[in-house]
Amino acid sequence: MTTSADKNTFSPEEQFLRAWDVAKLLGISIPTVWRWAREGKLPKPVKISQRITVWKKTEIIPCVEALQAG
Repeated sequence: MTTSADKNTFSPEEQFLRAWDVAKLLGISIPTVWRWAREGKLPKPVKISQRITVWKKTEIIPCVEALQAG
């Protein structure tokens, strides 16, 4: 059985991206990253502390590939 706590566990080898990393990969501005996340165009970010929010790299790469494909 999977609980909501299981969904937020991280493996040590998993890589995370901050908003500026996502913006750079996608060629968009940081405000656009946040807007796309709110609109559901990007995966939901993970809040790892009160001031730090990240995206899993494995979830962002398909977005980059889709944007490049046109």
